[in-house]
Amino acid sequence: MYNPYQAQLNNDTRSQSPGYPSQGVNITNQYEQQQQQQQQQQQQQQQQHGQQQTGYPQQHQGSSVTSGKMNGNPNGAPFNTFFSDPATQMGLQFSQTAFNASQQYMQQNLGQLVTNNDIKYYFKVSNSYVLKKLFLVLFPYRNKSWIRQLKGSGDATINGQPAADVYATPIEDVNAPDLYIPVMSFLSYILLWALKAGVSGDFHPEMLGYATTRTLAFYLMDFVLLRISFYVLGINSRSSKMWDLVSYTGYKFVPILVFSLLNGLIKGSIILRYFVLGLLVFSHGFFLMRSLKYVVLPGGGYVNFTTEQIRELMDRVSNVRNMSVIAHVDHGKSTLTDSLVQRAGIISAGKAGEARFMDTRKDEQERGITIKSTAISLFSEMGEDDVKEIKQKTDGTKFLINLIDSPGHVDFSSEVTAALRVTDGAMVVVDTIEGVCVQTETVLRQALGERIKPVLVINKVDRAMLELQITKEDLYQTFSRTIESVNVVIATYHDKVLGDCQVYPDKGTVAFGSGLHGWAFTVRQFATRYSKKFGVDREKMMQRLWGDSFFNPKTKKWTNKDKDADGKPLERAFNMFVLDPIFRLINAIMNFKKDEINTLVEKLEINLKAEERELEGKALMKVVMRKFLPAADAMLEMIVIHLPSPVTAQAYRADQLYEGPSDDEHCIAIKNCDPKAELMLYVSKMVPTSDKGRFYAFGRVFAGTVKSGMKVRIQGPNYQVGKKDDLFVKAIQRTVLMMGRGVEQIDDCPAGNIIGLVGIDQFLLKSGTLTTSETAHNMKVMKFSVSPVVQVAVEVKNGNDLPKLVEGLKRLSKSDPCVLTYMSPSGEHIVAATGELHLEICLNDLQQDHAGVPLKISPPVVAYRETVESESRIVALSKSPNKHNRIYLKATPMEEEVNLAIENGIIDPRADVKVRARLMADEYGWDVSEARKIWCFGPDGTGANVVVDETKAVQYLNEIKDHVNSGFQWAVKEGPLLGEQLRGIRFNIMDVTLHADAIHRGAGQIMPTMRRVTFASMLLAEPRIQEPIFLVEIQCPESAIGGIYSVLNRKRGQVISEEQRPGTPLFTVKAYMPVNESFGFTGELRQATGGQAFPTMIFDHWDTMGGDPTDASTKPGSIVLEARKKRGMKENVPGYEEFYDKL
Repeated sequence: MYNPYQAQLNNDTRSQSPGYPSQGVNITNQYEQQQQQQQQQQQQQQQQHGQQQTGYPQQHQGSSVTSGKMNGNPNGAPFNTFFSDPATQMGLQFSQTAFNASQQYMQQNLGQLVTNNDIKYYFKVSNSYVLKKLFLVLFPYRNKSWIRQLKGSGDATINGQPAADVYATPIEDVNAPDLYIPVMSFLSYILLWALKAGVSGDFHPEMLGYATTRTLAFYLMDFVLLRISFYVLGINSRSSKMWDLVSYTGYKFVPILVFSLLNGLIKGSIILRYFVLGLLVFSHGFFLMRSLKYVVLPGGGYVNFTTEQIRELMDRVSNVRNMSVIAHVDHGKSTLTDSLVQRAGIISAGKAGEARFMDTRKDEQERGITIKSTAISLFSEMGEDDVKEIKQKTDGTKFLINLIDSPGHVDFSSEVTAALRVTDGAMVVVDTIEGVCVQTETVLRQALGERIKPVLVINKVDRAMLELQITKEDLYQTFSRTIESVNVVIATYHDKVLGDCQVYPDKGTVAFGSGLHGWAFTVRQFATRYSKKFGVDREKMMQRLWGDSFFNPKTKKWTNKDKDADGKPLERAFNMFVLDPIFRLINAIMNFKKDEINTLVEKLEINLKAEERELEGKALMKVVMRKFLPAADAMLEMIVIHLPSPVTAQAYRADQLYEGPSDDEHCIAIKNCDPKAELMLYVSKMVPTSDKGRFYAFGRVFAGTVKSGMKVRIQGPNYQVGKKDDLFVKAIQRTVLMMGRGVEQIDDCPAGNIIGLVGIDQFLLKSGTLTTSETAHNMKVMKFSVSPVVQVAVEVKNGNDLPKLVEGLKRLSKSDPCVLTYMSPSGEHIVAATGELHLEICLNDLQQDHAGVPLKISPPVVAYRETVESESRIVALSKSPNKHNRIYLKATPMEEEVNLAIENGIIDPRADVKVRARLMADEYGWDVSEARKIWCFGPDGTGANVVVDETKAVQYLNEIKDHVNSGFQWAVKEGPLLGEQLRGIRFNIMDVTLHADAIHRGAGQIMPTMRRVTFASMLLAEPRIQEPIFLVEIQCPESAIGGIYSVLNRKRGQVISEEQRPGTPLFTVKAYMPVNESFGFTGELRQATGGQAFPTMIFDHWDTMGGDPTDASTKPGSIVLEARKKRGMKENVPGYEEFYDKL
């Protein structure tokens, strides 16, 4: 590549065009002759009018300092005449005006000049950044860290990928490339040349344009050569790095400028000039080499694979693994995921475990918890030995891992549900010390409910070893108890279709490790080591390395007894062969035993670099353990060998995923994972894009192939085949690959893969089905394990911002699977969330992102449910407004078991009537004929209230069925007590009297009648209210238990269990507590226990409150009264007489 500094050395005798080879800058002889003639004329004019022009007497001019090195003044013209020369003045004036104008224009109009977000990212600079960057370019060897900082959120994009979501902006990171310095140094260089040309009398406007054009041409040539060299060398430089390369190519103008200035000051020998030139060239080369590392070398970008490789693997569906990472909060999902991301080359090894790459939001990084589930596609190549172990069909050794990191906090369980719907396997992470917690059980139950196969990672083993100083046998027992607890949950909730999906270390479905330090292992890995060493079959070795298996070193024999013939205890094989080398290694490192460390490192064949050998303590432990037992190897082994491919999984998941009959062509296509069939795609959630207010529709292709530009039928959750409600036919603008903090565009995506879609977000609220067939049913709607039970009213501080609030609420509702936004009867805008933290995050998103306006927020209130305790004491009757129609209704309570079955989707309102009736008869004791006569479920067609037709021989009954159902939905959505939803009530239609003329029994007559009679029958059946109850799990030392009980008593809490976790000083207290009492509970608990207790609260059930809600002196009555006041309703609960009509 051309060296731009050489041209400056040639400036001793004449001024040249800027900065490139002399043979490329010389102007034609004719042009030079014209210049010389002009200069001679100017000199004659100066001699004639010297005194008037300069303001100095003639004799003073003659004695002024002269320069013999100016091309326009060959005879050493007086120095004072330089700036009075017309050409000099023209050059100076032109350069100064141009520089000032360009600088002012850049400052005032950058937003208009640079409208593309791609480029805006590169102009986010500050004065301090510019100074630091200039120093870095000139003295790069003084910089210690060249790793670019990552950032959680931003609005700049690079080819559709949020640039700031990947890397911090220049203003935040001196290692980030910018375009401000290259642009300003380029302009300064051109203007400096113009100034020098003017001073020497050589300036001409045409030459300025010529010089600028040539400099730009060589600049472009450098950029093109750089890209070509990348291509020839096979270096993966993604298109999204284009502006980075433009920036780095332009930094050369900084040393060129410096050399131009120094060249005029250096009056010594040519050797000194060459030395300065060499130093600048070396410094600039060093700067480029280190800065471009993240583009060129592995470890800085998506360099271990290309988008083309990912797309190729999508077609090999048997080599695809769609999996979620699920766990209780703070058990280490994101840190473990970092190891897989690092293996793919996306982050450096030093950052793994600390970067938490999958936590893409700023608040996730600040709080240290995952809030939104995030997907990434990873390329992995496995060894032949591993591939042979896979029992399902495979196609080569390359695998595509579509991984979703999901939240662990209970408030964000809906994100876990959305992730599980589109995956086939789950990696369950459990903390060694805390064990299986309440949320572990919840997410595992959700996974098994979706027929998702689990594998287990027991994390934070380092804590047990370093903090608790646990022995090898105690650690084994801890592992064993954790695995047993997980298997109990699996046995309780697993689907028979999955077969045996319990986890066993000796089958390779359990890994142990430390996500923070980046190491993990499976029994299979150690069995592989020892089978090679001792020549034993690996399967046999795996069986011997777990459970009650002992090795006698004296006799060299295996036994299942823990003592030898002499009665001496034998060491468990797992402890001897697996834990012992790990314990010895960590013990030697943490006790600074250098000789022992070196011996063990050599024995275990761990290669350390010279600088790594100098490390000590945890830093050395991290490096050594990561090289000894890389976490990525253990996890990839489990994922690839033991988790199902889409081909395997969809065969047994199709029946549960598809609403239509199992012999439907679309269901068969899903079972076969057929890429050539009609499209069947389920969108499980919406992911915000960098373009405010727009979303990627995130989902999975279950059958067919989705393509950019393809027209699809967008079917919402309420769509029914043959109808046009909740249906849109629109084109997909683009298909994109979700890559954690960014996206990659691809042309199409076949069945079995996870994908993001652009351009359909305005036609879906939260989730839905995409298909190309007019006869396809919907994919089943997701059932969430949590409910939005905590709500606030929001209003704008400035009335003019109301439209922004309304639009912001729509976006918020779209962005979160479980948040509920609606307008109350009193006109308030309500935001309902699953808990305090979820509500806080939603309101913050609403104010900062979606609405972007300051809000007034009411204190949080709790959602209740209205129900009944007994059957209506008389049959309720209501007449239609025209008095020609009558409906007779009775209300009766349903069993809680039936309510839960409906809410959990076991009793499916959309299922075949006969199948559903048989289920209700066999499992819940309903009469088959009555179960077949269920008209509808409500509210929203899925709630735990039903209308049952018990009439006999009523004329025209089917004609009013839809109107009755609509009136019922209206009634159960807002009950008569406090305007909340009804729950757990069965309404039996006993009789109906209808007018013979259809015009007198239309919707306007039947709907309000059904609503009134529903209220009347309910108020006649001992109405009650239900409050939501949290299951609280608190982990604490024994000394904090007293403080916990005192706080729970104040909060109407009820302790249900208290037990010590074996092998640890921690106790686990479980209790039920009303959601209404939960506000501020965490703070009070920490205050009462000195910060030693950490609660987890998850919605558990609805509890019927004792007491008459119509009596204001009772607790339920006071709640009802307060709610009615807040909603602008009459203070007194209406009696049944208001809705009951007498004959």
